[in-house]
Amino acid sequence: AELKAAHKAGTTPATLASQKGVAKADLVSAVSTVLKANKPANAPAMTDAQLTQKATNIVDGVHPGPGGPGGSHSQGRR
Repeated sequence: AELKAAHKAGTTPATLASQKGVAKADLVSAVSTVLKANKPANAPAMTDAQLTQKATNIVDGVHPGPGGPGGSHSQGRR
């Protein structure tokens, strides 16, 4: 519930983690692990660097823009 409320208020996961004393690197690592463990069977393979970048984007609240993963990025709520 707290995470949902923070998201609605525009708080990024990185900011919320910092407020709770969790290092951003630890959060990125945890998100990377979850992404890797839950990869859909038909999803293309990702390098560790790509996986870390995707996890970092999630933690920072950055979402792909209209151009997709290679396109522009915007920050904020979905």
